[in-house]
Amino acid sequence: MRTPLLLVLVAAPQEAAPEYELKAAFLYNFATYADWPADAWPDPRAPFRVGVCGKDPFGPLLEEAFLGKTVGGRAIVVKRSPEVADLRSCQLVFVPASERTSRVLLALEGTRALTVGEREGFAEEGGCVNFYLEGKRVRFEINPEAAKRAGLKISSKLLRLARIVKDK
Repeated sequence: MRTPLLLVLVAAPQEAAPEYELKAAFLYNFATYADWPADAWPDPRAPFRVGVCGKDPFGPLLEEAFLGKTVGGRAIVVKRSPEVADLRSCQLVFVPASERTSRVLLALEGTRALTVGEREGFAEEGGCVNFYLEGKRVRFEINPEAAKRAGLKISSKLLRLARIVKDK
């Protein structure tokens, strides 16, 4: 059963929480409001892997956001690497603004990764989800076609909260 946490985060005053604390919470919600095909894992007991490509802007915030939580009954493991190839086994990959979008997306092509970025144009370049700031608020946009290419299904509840974008 999915929790309504996403809706609480969107309605809460966002000025009270630092940007990456909010983004970490959103990452968890993106994971719970998306469905992966069975072949996204090597076996039924494999953990849900969250990758951070390149320079990590989160520090310990990701582990704190995921503490004691699961995704689809799977434990959550965070993996950080400067090498995109090391993250091909991850179900969710965060791409900081410091990384070249095209390089990362090309290296993850053919995987079942929900790619999440924070650079302008990330979703239009083929990323699944992109954060953007609207004033002081953290917002997100989704490219449903990019998610579909990765074999993922995004919940209509999440899609309703997002700005929808398409590939360039």
